[in-house]
Amino acid sequence: MAMVSPDRHQPVSLRLQDETSHPQFSDLFPFMSEQDTLYLDNAATTLKAEPVLRAISDYYRFHCAPIHRSAYPRGYDATEAYEAGRQKVADFIGAAANEVIVTKSATEGINQVAYGWALPRLKSGKQIWITDLEHNANYLPWQRVCDQTGATLRRIAVNDDGSLDLDEPDIWGEDTVLIAVSHCSNVIGGEFPVKEICQRASGKGIAVLVDAAQSVGHQSLDIRDIGCDFLVFSAHKMYGPEGIGILYCHSARQQQMSPLLLGGGIVSDISTDGNIKWLNSVERFESGSPHAAGMAGLVAAIDSVQYLGIDNIKSHLFSLESQARTQLQALPEVSVLPRGGAAQGSCLLSFSVKGVHPHDLADVIWESAGISLRTGSHCAHLLMNRYQMSALTRISFAAYNSDKAMSSLTTAVKKAINQFG
Repeated sequence: MAMVSPDRHQPVSLRLQDETSHPQFSDLFPFMSEQDTLYLDNAATTLKAEPVLRAISDYYRFHCAPIHRSAYPRGYDATEAYEAGRQKVADFIGAAANEVIVTKSATEGINQVAYGWALPRLKSGKQIWITDLEHNANYLPWQRVCDQTGATLRRIAVNDDGSLDLDEPDIWGEDTVLIAVSHCSNVIGGEFPVKEICQRASGKGIAVLVDAAQSVGHQSLDIRDIGCDFLVFSAHKMYGPEGIGILYCHSARQQQMSPLLLGGGIVSDISTDGNIKWLNSVERFESGSPHAAGMAGLVAAIDSVQYLGIDNIKSHLFSLESQARTQLQALPEVSVLPRGGAAQGSCLLSFSVKGVHPHDLADVIWESAGISLRTGSHCAHLLMNRYQMSALTRISFAAYNSDKAMSSLTTAVKKAINQFG
């Protein structure tokens, strides 16, 4: 599953104007057309790097075999490659391999923690805290387990500048079981102080889950530095394949957690009287046939991000967002939401235009500039309620986007204002 790797190169600058002048960039996205570079819906899913496509194809063509279930060389090789991929993921986030659980998505990872760890610890009087900025994936599971147990789901207040009000004493009270917070909002971007939250929670015995789905492709993740108990992300938001995600689970919390999905590959024995003995490894949380092709793609995606340099990607995305924010804020009809966490930079932004419905705006932007962006509630209904809006327009950036889209975007917004405003 090793990527046909460009990692022999050093990270390169992503101040891209013309991909043809940057052969290292073309190594990763040789198929990219002018239209592809105008794809600005990367917070939903990113386009896939060429090494990812090759890795998936090569697995199916040359290495396909059952993982953890074979007594012949091809199966052994596939299993070794899969577990090497787990180690690659662990190294990428600063964890140990036996703390990395492979899921189908970040959403599944959150549900695993909600039902496998939190549910047995909840009862009337207990609390889970989230924020008003969460994706529904980091809201609905907690609401359900609280409803089922009589516990209370509470929300950390969001200040007008996009920062969190962490001074509410009840957050850190003895009744709090867990805090679940996004590292980066899927609507207002930015970066939330997850390390500070973990430090304050640790002294109180409170568990913390970090949703890193929107940050994994451009922010360095060091589990030991952050200090969280759980962390989730999906490969498809970092140039990798769909259908595979990661749940980091601290070894101590792992021993307290039961499997969410039951099936093959997770038990070491079932006695004649039905007594079940779970595997004493992360495999007990990975029921069913492992997504080996997805792991091959995830490894290639990590290689691609490391090849470009995650600090370079972050700098490039923040530069694009800053340009877009400055140009849009110069238009009196446009309201741009603040960055999450009152951050100085972001990989995305959301805005509204007075007198223009977001769907109409998106149509004009596509027809006049060929730019793909997202409108709607963004699966973040708590946030929409917080800002008293029913829909927003969002632009989100990736490594393959360039400055070219910015002037075209602003011109298209002005056209929509003139047409509908």
